[in-house]
Amino acid sequence: MRHEDCLAGLNGLAGWAVAGGEGLTDAGFVRVWSDPGQAFHLGRCTDDPCCYRVELTGIAAARIDTVRRQVCLSPLSARATDATLAHFYLDQVLPGLIDRDGSVVLHGGGVVTPAGGLLVVGPTGRGKSTLVAALGLAGHKIQNDDSAILDLTEAGVSMRPIYPGLRLLPESLAALFPPGTATSAVSHYGTKRRVHRPDLLTATPAPLAAILMLTGAPSDAVALTPLPAARLCMDLVGQSMALDPTDLRRAGDRLAQIAQIARRVPGFALSVPRHLSQLPKVCDDLVQALTRHLTPPP
Repeated sequence: MRHEDCLAGLNGLAGWAVAGGEGLTDAGFVRVWSDPGQAFHLGRCTDDPCCYRVELTGIAAARIDTVRRQVCLSPLSARATDATLAHFYLDQVLPGLIDRDGSVVLHGGGVVTPAGGLLVVGPTGRGKSTLVAALGLAGHKIQNDDSAILDLTEAGVSMRPIYPGLRLLPESLAALFPPGTATSAVSHYGTKRRVHRPDLLTATPAPLAAILMLTGAPSDAVALTPLPAARLCMDLVGQSMALDPTDLRRAGDRLAQIAQIARRVPGFALSVPRHLSQLPKVCDDLVQALTRHLTPPP
């Protein structure tokens, strides 16, 4: 069996058993969903509606038994590495499994500050990971740069990571960390690197104090604009992660949960300068601006 050590390390996360397999073809599965870029495909077993097959085209596949809580992973490319399989499971399969269990999982980076947890949300390429890394280097604790689990509690909303981690593109890595910083490839097909700085990370859940929607708009300074709860709700729905986007019952439950989150946690549209050299000042200005917004009037 290939990738034994990798699979053993993934086994048991979030209560799911992981094993390896070869040749996980789509025979016996009907495709029910594909992402707009046709990179991901979801199939449902014709004989068992509780069994799914997720494929990252030409790279890896996972067969999922949601009753037995078992996942079988298989590379579809001879070039697939342990890192590729781990990335496929941790960042693309497991978020959907956690959502199916009833927790909201969002495509965003979680950082814990003295004011509470901050969730930085936005589409790929907006600079979430870079901003999260800069906040970590400014003394705050990083949960994860790419995904966050949100749980409704009596006190409000709690944020926790699927796993503590930080991944960066080479340009951001070179700008933020000194040469020789320990890193490893996220996958064999991309340029992102996992940054091995456990001192920057935390797995501890934190109360969620604010949600920041990165706009991507050019800005010469940090700009925070409060968002109405309805707008925040719809933005968060667009950044939510799911195993089966065609599952209408779970979609309805997820929408209700996200609506509650949007009512309980203030959201802001965030624009920041995109120059990497300005990141330390961006972090200072952002924390100060949030403190002003979140501090109750006397």
